[in-house]
Amino acid sequence: MTLPGFLFARINRLLPGKSGVAKGATFGLIGWVLMGLFFFPAIGLGPFAIGAGSGLGPALLSFMMLQAYSIVLGTVYGLLDRPTDDHNRQSCRHHAHKLKFSLA
Repeated sequence: MTLPGFLFARINRLLPGKSGVAKGATFGLIGWVLMGLFFFPAIGLGPFAIGAGSGLGPALLSFMMLQAYSIVLGTVYGLLDRPTDDHNRQSCRHHAHKLKFSLA
């Protein structure tokens, strides 16, 4: 799972959504579609592993697996990407300074 983590780190800011959960869910959906259209046919199972003879089971299992992984990944990246306390303090000082001059 190193490659998906590396890819997520590179495209995190480009993914739609404001929260890490939304970005992770989008990343998981993209990964699932790519896996269903390219990986499963490459190993002889057909699109979304329909040729495995198990109905929708493999497709749903791979979807849930990728969603769980990607949502956790997005949540962790979202928490790590929050501004630090120093950044928040500087931002608060800047806005307070602007407010003070706008009231004068």
